[in-house]
Amino acid sequence: GPGSGTAGGATVSLGPNTAGAGANATGPGTQAWTNTSGVTGVGPAATVNLPAIAPESKFLYATNFGFAGIPGGAPILGIEVKVTKGVSSAAADMIFDDGLRLLRAGSLVGNDLSSAVAWSTGGVTTYGGPTELWGITDWVAADFNAVANFGVAIAVQSTDSVTRSPFVNLVTITIYYTTGT
Repeated sequence: GPGSGTAGGATVSLGPNTAGAGANATGPGTQAWTNTSGVTGVGPAATVNLPAIAPESKFLYATNFGFAGIPGGAPILGIEVKVTKGVSSAAADMIFDDGLRLLRAGSLVGNDLSSAVAWSTGGVTTYGGPTELWGITDWVAADFNAVANFGVAIAVQSTDSVTRSPFVNLVTITIYYTTGT
């Protein structure tokens, strides 16, 4: 996307870039996601069935964001993740984040920015932002540029007594950095 400026020391944003791939990974729970490529915004949503007896999902990894062009040595200021997600109206107050972490070189890193707010019937939730580094102070351009295994890991939990099927149908990331010195 367009930057907010080009003068020396200006804050620039790159993105939002859309996930290019999705996958299941070991997470807080055992319930696997189906249609993991739904994180790309194309095709059916990524969905997980959360029965009352196993109310936590595995991590849904969203990766392959296709970042390029962040200058080497540019200070990274923040990382913003937007997740389009939802659940049927009957369960909207019983589905919660169970993990929302970044992936650096394919590994979970930094702070868990899970929201305490219940999922709605559908909408976009923003995690992080222009000045949020997720507890990591040594991000560099090489963590993002042309790196397939940078991304975000999403897990969900249910407090309902019946099976519920929350979904994710788009994940985007925007990187904020400074140009010049």
